[in-house]
Amino acid sequence: MGDPASQKNRAQAPKSEMSRQPKKLFMKKMIFISSVFFLLFSTASIAQNARIGVTGGLNFSNLSRTIGGIDKDGDYRIGLIGGMMLDVPLCKKSPISFQPDFRYTQKGTAEKLLTPTVKNYVALRYAELATNFVYNFNNKGGGTFYLGAGPYLALPLPSKKVEKVAGSPKVLTDISFGNLAANDYKGVDYGADFVMGYRNKAGIFVGLNYTQGARNLVPNEVLDIPASKNDKVKNIAFGIRVGFLFKSDSKK
Repeated sequence: MGDPASQKNRAQAPKSEMSRQPKKLFMKKMIFISSVFFLLFSTASIAQNARIGVTGGLNFSNLSRTIGGIDKDGDYRIGLIGGMMLDVPLCKKSPISFQPDFRYTQKGTAEKLLTPTVKNYVALRYAELATNFVYNFNNKGGGTFYLGAGPYLALPLPSKKVEKVAGSPKVLTDISFGNLAANDYKGVDYGADFVMGYRNKAGIFVGLNYTQGARNLVPNEVLDIPASKNDKVKNIAFGIRVGFLFKSDSKK
């Protein structure tokens, strides 16, 4: 049986481990973000004709959900999207460029409710890295139409579930990420990113992008429950952004 003190220490061990999880996750996010910035700036300094850019705009997002065999998609909600990117031609005169795009993005969904006095929504936040290959259609005026695609990887940032009832203060609840039944969603997300747009000779551009999540965000412990084994939740989002690509310092 053991003495009461040792039993108490063993009982507290899981709680202590759980309390360390947010710190571990925070460190992983910081390492990921720092690594991305290092990659972008080091590539920009080494690669010939590489150009750094900044972007910002709006995201129209939703969660594609199937719960208990029933489609339970919400309504699209508007969020912010913005960050920095790199445009690296594969060779000097190639129309194809490699375009890593690191951004902060707001996703989630607005819940469909029967009463107009209640508005609930899921506000997800991610640090997202898309790595696209882009084909540039140069025109005679010096501008460029472009079209591309590639995978994306996203790490969750602090996110909230929001409940707004008319005449009352809104209620914010932290979203829990992980694979336990008590968690709301899995943490890391990944999928495909598609981009298109127009960039003028000065480097100013307007672009559209669509992200389709490939990972089922339902926690594994929930999927282990027979009644929930076919549940699915995936991110989808449409974005519209404006941005600017700085001129390359490389000699032509």
